[in-house]
Amino acid sequence: MRIKSRGVILDDDKIFLVEIAQLGFYCLPGWKMEEWETTKQCIEREIFEELWVKPQVWQLIYIQEFFDEDGKIVIDFWYLITNSEDFKNIDLLKVSHWFEIGKYWFYDLNEVNFIYKPIELKDVLEKIKKWEFSHFNWNC
Repeated sequence: MRIKSRGVILDDDKIFLVEIAQLGFYCLPGWKMEEWETTKQCIEREIFEELWVKPQVWQLIYIQEFFDEDGKIVIDFWYLITNSEDFKNIDLLKVSHWFEIGKYWFYDLNEVNFIYKPIELKDVLEKIKKWEFSHFNWNC
């Protein structure tokens, strides 16, 4: 079993995605949890390693379970990250894992059909937004 944490970073109707350069697909930032950390600590570490931004992790918003291409169970914990402005000026020259990242930016939800499956990112995010995140303060 693999446990991963991902960051959901929204800016209006756009979502921040990173391209995994070696594999050529886009996904939410984050990756697998180390034995010594919690899922929240994982997303804090992974985003900092990948993008050199200290994320403001607000709340767990989604858990996804699926089988990967090797038949192993993967559990993804998705956390809402509230400091989206900090992700608009990333300097990959400072990042320790720069070689893993291809492109990154905020993408329109209608343009995310190129995302690595089995994550139905657009469907999940539409449900999350409808699920009445409207009562939350996005600028926490």
